Amino acid sequence: MAEIDRSLLVKIARQYYLEEMPLRQIAGKLNISITSVSRLLARARHEGLVEIRIHDTDPGFRELEMRIESVFGLKECTLVRFSENTESMYADIAQAVGQVFRRHLKHRTYLGVSWGETLKAVGQYLKIGGLSHVRVVPIIGAMGMIETGIYANSIAKSFAERLGGVSYLVNPPAILGSKRVKNSVSNDTNFFKVKSLWNRIDVALLSVSGLDAEASIARCGMFSSEELTYLRSLGVVCATNFNMIDENGQEVTNRVSDRIINMDLPQLRKARIVILAACGTKKEQAVAAALRGKIADILITDNKTAEHLVRHEGAAALEAR
Repeated sequence: MAEIDRSLLVKIARQYYLEEMPLRQIAGKLNISITSVSRLLARARHEGLVEIRIHDTDPGFRELEMRIESVFGLKECTLVRFSENTESMYADIAQAVGQVFRRHLKHRTYLGVSWGETLKAVGQYLKIGGLSHVRVVPIIGAMGMIETGIYANSIAKSFAERLGGVSYLVNPPAILGSKRVKNSVSNDTNFFKVKSLWNRIDVALLSVSGLDAEASIARCGMFSSEELTYLRSLGVVCATNFNMIDENGQEVTNRVSDRIINMDLPQLRKARIVILAACGTKKEQAVAAALRGKIADILITDNKTAEHLVRHEGAAALEAR
């Protein structure tokens, strides 16, 4: 490399990296194009005149996040550290959700929120504010006669308060007595307002539940033990927003879903971004199923769950060969 070329590369690199001079300003000072400045910066890195180091406090996390993104085709994966203290882990999940929200909740965004203990905790620990333009919409019908805070209407209100936005109510029950009643409610003119809101969802926030006796979907009392046994007999391992999914991520046709008022998977897939927030070893199978079904664009979970996902997906890939 000619000495004058080396001198020019060093000058440009110093101005950009040390003096934090914008590309346009450098181009103007040196009477060259912005494209030329970018090309010369790349050459400086290639020639070893510039070395970039990232001081990551936990590079193992970043590698695991990238592995999850690659395996499941996600736009983004963010991990928090697993803890036996569930509330501490929920607080970390809430912080990660807040960081994603800052990048994706734009002017007049319609944010759809589902239900569950994880999202209830996120709503409690979320610290962001200043998003008065955000509209928060429950994406599943009303549940329960006693307010527990885990249902979508309550969670939507909590999120709106934390964000500084406004929330809506979805009044029809999430689970109706029969398929006929559901069809009647769905075709009622009053429900068209709910449908119009669900069609405007830009960003959706989901969690997942398994179907075992300890899962939230069982403990909430919305389904009988007979109904849960029936769903498990069909191969259902994951419920997300009351959409029933098997281990391969495929939606399972069943007579329980025929009675449910919710934002279904085809509607959810129309959202610009779908975020899945779930943590804890008891949710590993449900999270894996949701990711195999390509339901989410962004995953926020703990490192133990992520390690399980990578380990089991790798084994599945080997078996498929």
